Amino acid sequence: MFTKEDNQVLDCILNARKTCRAFAENVPTDDEIKEVIQAGCIAPYASIDAKAVTPFRHFFVIKKDDPKMEQIDAFIRQQSQVDLDARIKEEETDPFLKENGEGVKKLWKHVAECGESTFPNPPCLIIAAEWRGARRAEHQSLAHMMQNMWIKATALNR
Repeated sequence: MFTKEDNQVLDCILNARKTCRAFAENVPTDDEIKEVIQAGCIAPYASIDAKAVTPFRHFFVIKKDDPKMEQIDAFIRQQSQVDLDARIKEEETDPFLKENGEGVKKLWKHVAECGESTFPNPPCLIIAAEWRGARRAEHQSLAHMMQNMWIKATALNR
């Protein structure tokens, strides 16, 4: 199905991936955004429920000067507090989390209290959503979609 050269190109892209902690000032072009979204659209979907809904994936692009960014930041702060509270409760019954989860707890607490996101000032956000299927399949499907989009953004040098 794939040639040796295809495999080498994929290896280069996978090796180039990184966690982004800083963003370029310039907003990706509309064509680049479309390419990243298209990569998400072709990701596998693990639920039969999707066959009944067309289209079942939706993408929302919010650029850095959009006032919605402030609402999204507020939501991230709020969700960080919810996640922190859930983690603390989970640690009561999971010694592994209690022993090893301090880094994540500190991060969520910082975001919730200080309002500083781990991804400050992105040039744009692409929010992906899809028709709800079986919970487990839904999470897997979103993970496949995000992975495709991440690889495509890496290939575009974004």
